[in-house]
Amino acid sequence: MFNEVCVNLLRRANFTEAQITQLIESFYDRCCVVELTKSDLLMASRLRQKALIIFLGQHNCGSSLKC
Repeated sequence: MFNEVCVNLLRRANFTEAQITQLIESFYDRCCVVELTKSDLLMASRLRQKALIIFLGQHNCGSSLKC
């Protein structure tokens, strides 16, 4: 999710790399950042199959189980 946010900010909001660095630091300071593992991605796939959750939503659902 970081990658998508950062790419959009660089392209559409003309963020600098310094601003992106600050944003990433802020995310880690303020949020429960969950790094996706193979197991997480497989769980996300199962959630998509069973619940028809959109791609972004299923990562949030699957990852939130770890927090």
